[in-house]
Amino acid sequence: MKTLLALLFSLCQLTAQSSPQVDIIPWPQEVKSNSGEFSLESNARIIFTAKELEPLAQVLSQELFQISSQTLAVAGTPPQNGDIVLRLDPTLTGEKYVLQVDDQVVITAGNYKSLAQASSSFLQGLKESGKRHFIPKLTIRDHPHSSYRSLMVDVARQPHTIDTLYQCVMLCRLYKVNFLQLHLTDDQSFTFESKAYPKLATPGRHFTQAELKELVAFADARGVTIVPEFDAPAHTTAMRVAMPELFGRPGLSVIHLGKEEVYEAMFTIADEMMEVFQSSPYFHIGADEAYFGALEKDELAIEAIKNKGYDNVHDLFLEFIVRMNEHIKSRGKQTVMWESFHGTGSRKVSIPKDIIVMAWETLYQHPQSLLDNGYTILNVSWKPTYLTTGKRWNPEYIYGWNMFRWENHWKVAPSYTPIQLEAYPNNRIIGGMMCSWESRDEMQIPGIRLRLAPLCERFWTPDGKLPYEHFANRFEHTDQVLQKLIRPLNFRTEGLTDPDYVGPFYNRENHFGDQLTLRLEPLVQDSVIHYTLDGTPPSIDSPQFTEPLVLNESQVVRAQAFDSSGKELGFIATRPFELHPVQGEVDGLLMNVPHDEAGRGEHRTQFGDQVTISLSTPIESGTIRYTLDGSQPNGDSPEYQGPVTLTTSGVISARYFAPDKQARGAVWRRSFVQIDAETNLTTNKPVTASSAEPNGKASYAVDGIVDRDFHWDGSGGAPQWMQIDLEASQVLKRIQIITYWDGNRHYQYKVELSLDGENWNEVVDFSKNTEPATDKGFTHEFDPLISRYIRVTMLHNSANPGLHLVEVRAYTE
Repeated sequence: MKTLLALLFSLCQLTAQSSPQVDIIPWPQEVKSNSGEFSLESNARIIFTAKELEPLAQVLSQELFQISSQTLAVAGTPPQNGDIVLRLDPTLTGEKYVLQVDDQVVITAGNYKSLAQASSSFLQGLKESGKRHFIPKLTIRDHPHSSYRSLMVDVARQPHTIDTLYQCVMLCRLYKVNFLQLHLTDDQSFTFESKAYPKLATPGRHFTQAELKELVAFADARGVTIVPEFDAPAHTTAMRVAMPELFGRPGLSVIHLGKEEVYEAMFTIADEMMEVFQSSPYFHIGADEAYFGALEKDELAIEAIKNKGYDNVHDLFLEFIVRMNEHIKSRGKQTVMWESFHGTGSRKVSIPKDIIVMAWETLYQHPQSLLDNGYTILNVSWKPTYLTTGKRWNPEYIYGWNMFRWENHWKVAPSYTPIQLEAYPNNRIIGGMMCSWESRDEMQIPGIRLRLAPLCERFWTPDGKLPYEHFANRFEHTDQVLQKLIRPLNFRTEGLTDPDYVGPFYNRENHFGDQLTLRLEPLVQDSVIHYTLDGTPPSIDSPQFTEPLVLNESQVVRAQAFDSSGKELGFIATRPFELHPVQGEVDGLLMNVPHDEAGRGEHRTQFGDQVTISLSTPIESGTIRYTLDGSQPNGDSPEYQGPVTLTTSGVISARYFAPDKQARGAVWRRSFVQIDAETNLTTNKPVTASSAEPNGKASYAVDGIVDRDFHWDGSGGAPQWMQIDLEASQVLKRIQIITYWDGNRHYQYKVELSLDGENWNEVVDFSKNTEPATDKGFTHEFDPLISRYIRVTMLHNSANPGLHLVEVRAYTE
């Protein structure tokens, strides 16, 4: 296999080296150069050879105008030299296409959608020299390895404009990403207009059905299919707040799975969504991160479990997946869901094999296990396909990844130690998806555009990677093409603190320390730019940019390009510039490692004995004032004179104040947590466990540190046991058990001691516990017993099947 991959890599490099200088992403399977160039002239036409291709011809005409400032006619007449020809060839199956550039440009594919993708190669390949636009004469024969290449945008956690979604469609179109998934519902809002249940739509946060239908038509015309995600039974607080009488009270954590009328409503809403998103062959039901602690105690749920002959509330959850899948199949669609179950379900309820599973976290099930159990899967590996407000991987890291690899930033996840499957193990890893979670509307496009391109190349051609430099050179060109298509203007800035930043910290690339000078540059000939500074969408009546803008405070700048007739070109460009006059450096953290290699973001603020914070500002006059109690600094707060040392947990907030004591810019704020760390009889002792875990996770429970995100998770479902060898006999009198805590869930377990590892004495029976777990855990005292081995058997977690043992401590006193 290694020899084969090396050969493919070498062949791909040779193909690239012998190919004409053309900048296309993803890089095609075959590029053959011919002598000469094709120049795009103003008398060129776009010829559709079948009536069904006319919409694509119109799309291409508008796009070429924004790229070249030339208006090309659209016609259904015989082509001539200099024309661009769109044609169908049924012998080109699937997503195969041919782009032939000679005296004409002929773009051929077997269907409309594939032809739309093929046309993006022509758009990317166009080069510019002065006012001339041309492409080398060549022949491209291409097809993707993966049939499912997707971008997901979370529109439920933060308010979003429909304008941003149109730009996401254009991003997908340019890089041949064939699906755009919209995460329409979550705890924060319900963004879909249900006409059957009008109370559900979150006021001021939802899209109308008419808006979404127009978006779908726009995407269909460009070869992009929009997939709706209706996330349930968890992530449904907005539904339960809006209609508690139907879906259950807000504190239930999930919709009420014990009520038949809930299913009727879910089917109705799903039908409404499928009607709006008619072109999608898929429907995503979510089904992730469901916690059942409250539902487990509900009388209706208990009765439903009994009546159906189920073992527990988890069987109700599995039944939900099964019934949603049956309904979706009855409408001619295929179900997609997040990885969220073990094995194939439970002994009472089996998850159907016709559901496509997005393998993302690997906590529920190893991707190889999903394949072995017969499921078709998509690689949605947390690292590097996730894009969140606290986690963003740089383009080079993404480019070096492959679609048969799962990674995670979180040490508890099995994929923290990367899981690399054999390349092409079967045909059931059909692609993958980039997920943009929790981002503000104005930050979606800047964050996605840098990362979607390298990821889509990995899905298009998983092996045979070209050097990153080859990709980076191509991306420099294609990103400018994208800019002309979605936002035909450039922001030119002076004064940004770190303008080229592509790391994990949210919006750092738009921070400035004192003053920012901004210029707006049009990219289409004879176009003008109008802008606003008050958050409203710019119109032709908004101020026209004519001279540099000087910003002295945080400001959201929104700009729109217009042609000479006043027509909008592309979409609104938004940059949220933030004044951050205070910078800080921290010394003494327990995990002083690069952010994207740490566990969770907050781990960077954990310390043991003490932590020291140094503050500075680029502004020469004025002062920095700070507080240590979490309150907002004011003009009377202590003035920063030198490094601040904390020896206990605390929150430091610092702000710059001008000489007149007026505050300027954002507050620099960090929370520091002194963690519970001690050495006891179990610390760093050998451990074994009933469930085999990669990366030695059982050892987290004896590392001496209480950190709920670093635990033995006992995967595989209850009961599971973990055994500690103290390496010598001890007279034990007391044991402390600390499990994961969130203020709601409770755990049940038992503890046994042994001198020889074979004969056991039970000293703790916590099998009836219903008291919620805390960060202090539970301390159990018992009669002194000489022992060498400790075995903790986890019996139950009220929230989900995970068992999450954070720390086991043992004492002789």
